[in-house]
Amino acid sequence: AIPSSDAYGAGAMVVNGTLLVDDSTFQENNAHAFNAGYGGGLAISNTLQATVTNAIFQDNDAWQSSGLWFWGNNATKPPFTLQNSIFTGNGLGNSPGAGFGGYTGAVFVANSKASLVGNTLVNNKANNDRGALQIQSSDVLLSKNTISGNSCGRMAGLYLNYSSHYTVTNNIITNNQSTLTSVANKAAVHIIGGN
Repeated sequence: AIPSSDAYGAGAMVVNGTLLVDDSTFQENNAHAFNAGYGGGLAISNTLQATVTNAIFQDNDAWQSSGLWFWGNNATKPPFTLQNSIFTGNGLGNSPGAGFGGYTGAVFVANSKASLVGNTLVNNKANNDRGALQIQSSDVLLSKNTISGNSCGRMAGLYLNYSSHYTVTNNIITNNQSTLTSVANKAAVHIIGGN
């Protein structure tokens, strides 16, 4: 890797425009760089609108968000929809390459109007922090998702970080594991800021 470099989206990287991903599989991709890799399977940045439906993210790896990484515009908060998708085995080091398992095992979303409905996040891992699913600085609807069997140093399930408006209904969050014993762990849900 080039010194001071970052990697984005080993499976695919999308910047700007409008995106629809439907009925697709992202498997065994590895975003690795000297500084950090973002979105082992898919990285999305500064889109006008992005929708991912009926997708499978399996055995992808990156230092930041091994499955899917979404970074919107903080001023406009573009719509982001993730629906009926499966995330499994991400962040476990199952893909070729050296970058995996730092933060956020499955999905990271920031600066958006986010709707995550009917997704399954099972058996993903982040060695350090921030859980299987991290949402920050976003308006959030989180409904009918299953977040189960994920592991992380801290906050292994759902991590909401300074999201000003969030609705969390009818989700199953079970059997997630925080592995660091030296800190106050939150295996299921952790919320910082917001209302």
